[in-house]
Amino acid sequence: MSKHTFSLETLSPIAISQGGSNFFSSSRHFIYDADNHEICFLDPEQVLASVKEANVESAFYALKSSLQSFLKERVGLGEFDIEEMILERLPANGFRINTLDRIYPIQEEQGAPVILKEQLGEAIRAAILYDWLNSEQETGGKKQLEEWVAGIENTYTECRSFLQELKALQDSYRRNPKRLDPYSLERKNSLENQIRDRLESSLKLTDKVLFGEKGADQIKLTASPTFASNAKEIHAIGKVNIENGDLHGILLHEAVKKGTSITFELDLDGKLANPHLAKWADAAQEELTTVLYNYAYDLVEFEREYIDELIQENKYGEGDFILRRNQQENLENLRNFYDNLLEEDFDEASDSQAFLRLRTDSAYLGQTFALALFQQDIDAYERFQVLYGMLPRQSQVTATHTDAVVKLGQRRGRRQDANMLSLLGWVKIQS
Repeated sequence: MSKHTFSLETLSPIAISQGGSNFFSSSRHFIYDADNHEICFLDPEQVLASVKEANVESAFYALKSSLQSFLKERVGLGEFDIEEMILERLPANGFRINTLDRIYPIQEEQGAPVILKEQLGEAIRAAILYDWLNSEQETGGKKQLEEWVAGIENTYTECRSFLQELKALQDSYRRNPKRLDPYSLERKNSLENQIRDRLESSLKLTDKVLFGEKGADQIKLTASPTFASNAKEIHAIGKVNIENGDLHGILLHEAVKKGTSITFELDLDGKLANPHLAKWADAAQEELTTVLYNYAYDLVEFEREYIDELIQENKYGEGDFILRRNQQENLENLRNFYDNLLEEDFDEASDSQAFLRLRTDSAYLGQTFALALFQQDIDAYERFQVLYGMLPRQSQVTATHTDAVVKLGQRRGRRQDANMLSLLGWVKIQS
C-alpha cells in the first residue's frame, strides 16, 4: 500500500450538508443580525431559561414564525440579554433572511467542518475511471466504452415506442400526483422499470466495472479532512441546470469559505486486481495529479462550450426555446466562472497541481460516464440523457445540475427571484 499526502484549497465555497430533516429553524435556533450581516445561532437552553424567567412560555411554544420577531418585537429587547444566548456568529452572504426559515448544517466532527472521506474519495475515483475509459492501452476501457455506446443505441431503439407515452404520463403526474388513475400510475411505473431494466442489461453504470467488487475500497482516504472551526459561513445554495439556466432547490446552508486550506492522505492498495489500476500503487504522485487535472479540465471545457452554444443559439433565435432573462444571466455567469477558472487557475497550475469539484449529491460517476460518452459519440450522449432523464432521480446519473451559490432578490408574486453568483465546491489540490 502506498500513501500520498495532498494539500487542498477551496476555490469556491463548499457545502457537504448533513441533509435529511436535520436543520436549524428560525423559530427556535437562530436570529439575523442585519447590522453586521451575520446569522446568530442561539443556545436553546439559555433561550428557554430566559423565556421561563420572563413568564412567556405559552407564547414561545406557540411560536411558528421567527424567533427574532418573538425576542425583539413580541416580548421586547428589555426582557432579554440576547448576547448571552448567542453560541456562534457566521457571516451571511447573498440572501435576504426573511426569504427562508431554515439552515442546513455542514458535516462536522468534534465541532469542526469536514469533507467526508467517502465523498472526496469518490471524486478521485471518478477521475481515475475517466482516465481508464479514455485509455486505448490494452488494459484501458476504450473497448468497454464502445460497447456501452452500442448498448445505448440498442436500448434507445427498443424504448422509442413508449418514450412519448411515458413523457405524457410523467408530465401529468408532476402537475398533479392525484391526476393519474391507478391503471395509468401502474403503467408509468412499468415503463420506467422497462427502461431501467434494458439499460442495466446493456451497460453497467458502476465503478465495479473498473475497480471490481471490492476494488473501489482500495482507493480511499485515511480520514475525513478537517477544516478550522472558524472556516464556516452561510450561503443560499441551489442547483443550476446547465441545459437551460434554471435555478431550483434553493436552501440556506452552512459552507466552508473560499480560500480555506487543509491536507489529506490518500491510500492506494498495491493489490488492485485491474492491471490498469495496479500501477497507481507505485506511481509518482504527480502522475495522479495529472489524471485529476485532465478530468477537471475536460469537464470545464465541455460545460463551458455546451453553455456557450446555448447562449449563442438563444441570441440568434436558433434554439429549441427562448431563454428568460434570468436564465440567460445564470448561463452567462456560469460561463464567466469557467472562463476565470481556466484563465486564472488551470492555465497557471504547475505539474503538481490539480482540481476537483465536490458535489452535494452523489452524481460523480454519472458525470464521468456522461462526459466520456460525449467525447466518444455525441449521439450516444444525447440518447443517454433522454433515457436516464426519464428515470426518477435522473440528476444522480446524468449530472446536468450543478451546485451554485445563489443570490436571492425581491419577491414577485409567489416566485422568488434568484441569480447565480458562482459555482459551489471547486477545490485545488497540490501534491
